[in-house]
Amino acid sequence: MLRRLLAPLLLVAACNAADPTLRVTPASGKQSGGEVVRIEGDGFADGGPVLVYLGGKAVKGVVIESPWLIRFTTPQSEEVGAMDVLLRFADGREARLEGGFTYEKQEGIVLQPRIGGGAPSSQPPPTP
Repeated sequence: MLRRLLAPLLLVAACNAADPTLRVTPASGKQSGGEVVRIEGDGFADGGPVLVYLGGKAVKGVVIESPWLIRFTTPQSEEVGAMDVLLRFADGREARLEGGFTYEKQEGIVLQPRIGGGAPSSQPPPTP
C-alpha cells in the first residue's frame, strides 16, 4: 500500500531532478544569440510538445527532430556565463541540465530592445 502511494512522488522527483543523460552541443555561444543548439537525450517524442528554457528565458523555434534530439536557436542574452537548460514537456515531465549552456561575452554588442518592459536596452534611442 505504501509503495503505491509513494510511486507517483518518486516519479515526479525523478523528472524534476537534474538529468545527467542530457547533452547540449555546442555548450557555449555568442551573447548575441543565433547559435543552433542540439539537445541529445531520450524519450523526447513521448511527452508531446516541449518548451525549452535557457537561463529561465523561454526559447522560440524549438523542433523535436527525433525521440532523442531537440534543436533550437539561442536568443540574445543580456547576461553572460553558464545558464541552466530546462525542458518542460506537455505531459508534465521536466529535465534540467544545470549550467548546460554558456553565453560568452561579446565586446561592443548592441542588444535589441525588449518590447513590453524589462531591462532597458543598451542601444541608444533613434535620432529624430
